[in-house]
Amino acid sequence: MFEASNVVHSESRSNKAKRVILEYLDEYKEVRATKLKKEVCDEQGVCSEKIFYRCLSELVESKLIIKNERNRGNVSYFRPSWAEYENRVDALRTSQAATTIKILNEAGSVESLGWQFMLFKAAFSNIIDMYAGLMLGKMLQKKTSAVIINTLEMTIPELVKIFEDKLEKCGKNKFTLLSSLIADEEQTIGAYKRENERMVNY
Repeated sequence: MFEASNVVHSESRSNKAKRVILEYLDEYKEVRATKLKKEVCDEQGVCSEKIFYRCLSELVESKLIIKNERNRGNVSYFRPSWAEYENRVDALRTSQAATTIKILNEAGSVESLGWQFMLFKAAFSNIIDMYAGLMLGKMLQKKTSAVIINTLEMTIPELVKIFEDKLEKCGKNKFTLLSSLIADEEQTIGAYKRENERMVNY
């Protein structure tokens, strides 16, 4: 299902950009966005400006860095302390898990196939996003996070089990929902691949 070449190159460049951003913030603590972009894109030539800002957004979302926006023209980034990072990840995990369970409970209580599909799709996206963000944190952090390990080994498998159980209870709609979810995911992967190809040639 995955055709590798261009995606791999783009991901490698993104990972390098993230590593350089984290190393620069480790060394200089809090850095303005403009200075960070100049270092990564202009001085070191790691990636394009568009990829740089995408990487910044992903690092903020995964709680590896914090965005400090004093006003529109004065935005800086810094690395949280280890304790603060773990607390932020734990709070995010708790919120995402609770939201996903709420969505799945609602999916199990509606009869409309259209609503079931939208709810299962939202729950599936939440689980994937949680997994991807935590795996990124695990790869980029120098320390081992107990919160991340616990979530990857316990919380996410529990959510997947709830997802499976709720889907099983949809009876005759189960296979239609599965087929629709698979088709939607393949469409998303295709769009992601095209975007990566465009960025490689950017």
